[in-house]
Amino acid sequence: MIIAQWPLHAATIKVQVDKPGHKISPTLWGIFFEDINCSADAGIKCYLDNRLIQEAVYPEITSLHACASREKGTGDVIVKVVNASNDAEQTDLHLDGAANPGAAAPACVLTSGSGEDENSLDHPDRVACVNQSLVVKDSAIQHSFPAHSLTIIRVKSANY
Repeated sequence: MIIAQWPLHAATIKVQVDKPGHKISPTLWGIFFEDINCSADAGIKCYLDNRLIQEAVYPEITSLHACASREKGTGDVIVKVVNASNDAEQTDLHLDGAANPGAAAPACVLTSGSGEDENSLDHPDRVACVNQSLVVKDSAIQHSFPAHSLTIIRVKSANY
């Protein structure tokens, strides 16, 4: 059972169908020159004859992604956090109603020195799990998620 998941946001494309442009005369013929212009500051804006005709807004891209689920048999909450950035991310992980305050939460941190690293037969431990014990304090875990990492945390449930 998935409790929560935080995905990337999809791009927003805005087409203004309810705001039609100028009517074109049926008797108008000849050679036409349109001024087509595009800009890309906080998104993409397309203009035709100095009139905005289409706009796309860039999504906010975050480097930290997480999902959580509850194990039926034990009630433990399992949180998976991915840090896709080149920098460590100091984060407070709030577990309201799901954690034993002061309890240890075992974690496996899968990381390497570079986001390009791969394991091979010659180097089977370039990307390896490092076991850690995190502490739940006031229903939260404060943790610095390393760059290019996957962290899996198992939190013993207080109310299961």
